[in-house]
Amino acid sequence: MLAIVVGGAAAAFAVYTLGWHESTTRTVTVSTSKRDPFVKTVRDVTGTHRVYTLRYGDVVRRPQAGAECLASQEGGFPNLHCLRIGGGRHTIVFYKDSVQVYGPNAEPMTPTDSFRWQPRQRGK
Repeated sequence: MLAIVVGGAAAAFAVYTLGWHESTTRTVTVSTSKRDPFVKTVRDVTGTHRVYTLRYGDVVRRPQAGAECLASQEGGFPNLHCLRIGGGRHTIVFYKDSVQVYGPNAEPMTPTDSFRWQPRQRGK
């Protein structure tokens, strides 16, 4: 049960941190920075937000949530590897089709828990 809560909280954190805003009723204006094509500015009724497309090695940090994530890869598969700032007991790795949770005594490549998932399709 704890793993489900941790996995769900981690997924919600990643979606919130990376600026995923979805709604079928909002009007959204998107513009791309001429200086950095990996940053988009999204303006809607809730305000102005930035959506970042991470490249390999980029780090995103959300101090208020106490977490930091690294855009990396393992075995040629891109992932988002998240740790608690200041240390913690679990590491969470997001792949395209799964979320893996590594506990304090987990061996490399052997997650404590693993959850299959499919990202939401935008506009559905």
